[in-house]
Order: sequence, then structure tokens, then C-alpha cells
Amino acid sequence: MIKRYFKDSFAFIANHIKRHNILMIIALSIVTAMALIFSLYWFFDTNDINNFIDGLYLAGNLFFLFISTALLVVLIIFRHVKFKESVLANILHVYVLLLVVWDTLICIIDLKYGYSPIAYLLIITLVTGLFVIEPLFFGTLILSSAITIVVVAVNDKTPFFTGYAETENTIYFIVYFVAILLVGLEHYGITLRDYHIEKRLEQMTYYDDLTGLLNERSYLKDIEEIDKLAQEGKLTEYAVILMDLNNLKATNDAYGHRFGCHLVVRCGHTLPNYFKTSKIYHVGGDEYVAIVLDEDYRDFDNVFKKFSEDLSYSLVEFDGRELIFSVAHGYAKYEAGMKYKDVLQKADVAMYANKKMLKEKYGMKGR
Repeated sequence: MIKRYFKDSFAFIANHIKRHNILMIIALSIVTAMALIFSLYWFFDTNDINNFIDGLYLAGNLFFLFISTALLVVLIIFRHVKFKESVLANILHVYVLLLVVWDTLICIIDLKYGYSPIAYLLIITLVTGLFVIEPLFFGTLILSSAITIVVVAVNDKTPFFTGYAETENTIYFIVYFVAILLVGLEHYGITLRDYHIEKRLEQMTYYDDLTGLLNERSYLKDIEEIDKLAQEGKLTEYAVILMDLNNLKATNDAYGHRFGCHLVVRCGHTLPNYFKTSKIYHVGGDEYVAIVLDEDYRDFDNVFKKFSEDLSYSLVEFDGRELIFSVAHGYAKYEAGMKYKDVLQKADVAMYANKKMLKEKYGMKGR
């Protein structure tokens, strides 16, 4: 699961950089220029040129300048030379981690010697928000920033909103939280959009558009998993119900495919009313499969009896016509040592016996 998460996030980040490459180059150029200004400021700070703390600030900002310049070069090269997604995403992850480390060290020094760390917090918030839209790093950023602000707020030696730099701190404080809000909204919007896209893709991939049930692709995937779990002894109780609509061809021939389609959809919408904890599939045409699991299996006799009584034969009205709604059905239960195909074969035999019986009982002809 974790490996898949990082693989997917790498692909997403690489695509994000492709789409916003120019914007990121401009933004990182500004950030790199700020790092250069900070480095020059502490280098030419003649008041305490030999002060150890000034040396730490200078080293920290030179480090910030170095890693920002390195990433800027990578982004520029990326416009002309294509990297592998994993390589590009790893570079970006390393950059953000180094930036978080840099920010933490600078803020600790600021807190200890009475300076305001909010300017640095603002920088890392904006940079991280621009380049990494991931809960992992965004959460790390928020946590480290929140801890820093709490420490600042309770620091009696250097009151945050009073004393020297009162105006500067207040402005930084407001801008910082506006930046947090904007980046958070962007993150939420992208996450929400991706969630809806993912759900839509899942719907298209594994669900049938016509009935809303699981489709044949999902069915084939699940039966492999069922055989695997049964072989491992993790699944010992399940049943298969095979279903087929009666009289569908006669309905199509007599009234047209729109009426037959109504019966297919009606069946798809009706089956979930009987099987609450089972998986139901529309596997094509007028064929359905229910893999009965959990509570449905434990109460199988009652569930199947109710389903059989209600769906064996009834008349439904559609667009002024009275249509026959009849579902032929047969089931088989898994027994130790059986493969899924063996259970299905027994259910298939039972279904065709039921189909024959229903046609004879209600005088239906053809399919």
C-alpha cells in the first residue's frame, strides 16, 4: 500500500511539474533571489561580523541558496531533457525535506536569540505549497510551523506582538496564516478533484453503466481473489447464484430493445434489495452473478427463498406495455477442495433446470 502510494504520488508530482513548469521556474527564481539577499545581508552584517550566530545565519541561508539553485537548474533542464518520473519526484522530495530541516534550524536560532521566525515560515509554506501537494509533507509542514508559533507565543523573553519588531511580527503573522489558508485550499481542491476523478475512473472500470452493478472486469478480478483466499483457507463459506432473464428475446422482438433494456435495468436495480452483503455482477446481456458472502450466506435459505419467490415471475408495466419480468436462477455452495469454476458449473446446471421449469410453468417461449 505504501509503495503504491509513493509510486502514484511520484507520477502525480511529475505531471504537476510538466503542467506548471514555467510558473515553478519563476517562483523558484524569486525564492532563490531571496536566499541570495539573505545570504548577502548576513555576510555584510558588519555589526557583529565575527559573531557565531551571524555565522550560523549565513551558513543556513547559503545552504538555502544552494539547494534552491540546484532545484532551479533541474527544473530548467527538465524543459529540455526528460527525466524518469521517479528520479524527478525523488529530487523534489529531497528538496522539500532539506527545506524543512533548514527552516527548523533557523527557527530554533530565531527563538533562542529573539528574532522573528515568521519570515522563514512564510517562505517554506509558499515553496512547499507550490511544489508538493501531498498530505505527507503538507502535514509535516503544518506540524513544525504550529509548534514554532506556539513556542513564539509563550516566549516571555521576546513577546511576539510587543516590543521591537512589533509591526513586522504582526504583518508576518497575518501573511503567514493567509498563505497557509491559500495553500490549504489549493491542497484541498486538488485532493477533492483527484478523489472525484479516481472515483469516476473506478466507476467506469469496475461498474456497469447500465445497471450500476459490478461489471465483468470486476467479476474476473474477484474470482481470482476468491480462489486464492479459498486455497489459503481464508474463505470457506460462499455461494454462487447464477441468474438469467427469461423472455428477454421475445420482449425485444415484440416491442423493441428499449423495452428489453428496461427489464435488464430493472433486474440490476432489484437484486441489491435481496443481497446486502454479497457482490452482484452484471456480466453481460441478460446474465447476472451473485457471490453470496458473510451475513447473506449465514442466512442463505431465507435470503434465497425470498429472492426466488419475488423474482420467478411477475408482470411489470413500462411505457403502456405489460412485460414479463422473470429471472431464472440456480445456486451452488462452495465445498472444501472446489475451485470457483466448479461451484459456478453446479450453479449453471441448477439455473438451466430452473429456467426450464419456469418456462413450462408460465408458458414462456424462447429466451
